[in-house]
Amino acid sequence: IGYNVPGGDTRWVVQKYIENPLIINHRKFDFRQWVLVTDWNPLTVWFYDKCYLRFCLADFDIEKLDDPFSHLCNNSIQKDCEGFEDFRDNSMWPSEQFIEYLRDLYGNDLIWYQ
Repeated sequence: IGYNVPGGDTRWVVQKYIENPLIINHRKFDFRQWVLVTDWNPLTVWFYDKCYLRFCLADFDIEKLDDPFSHLCNNSIQKDCEGFEDFRDNSMWPSEQFIEYLRDLYGNDLIWYQ
C-alpha cells in the first residue's frame, strides 16, 4: 500500500497475510524489525540486529477471520481486547526469548541464523 503525504515523500507499507502461520501457545504473532533504507540505487538496507515478537491476545482460529484479536497483533487493535491490561506484559517477546523457544522446540537455534 503506498500513500502520499502532501508535501512529503511517498511511504510504503509491505505486508503479506500468512494463511498457515507458526503459532506459539495457540497465539498468532508478528515480528517487529527496525530497518533503515539509505539508498534506492543501489538498494542499501540496514537492519537493527534485534527485533521483538508481538502476540495476539486471542487464540488463533483460521475459521474466524472477522476476529481481529486473533489475527491482528497491533497494539492499536489489541488494546480493545478484554483483559488487555492483564496480559499486556506477556504479549511481547524480545528476540532472545524467541531464540530460546526455538532451542527448546528444535534442540538448537540454527533456524534463527539461516
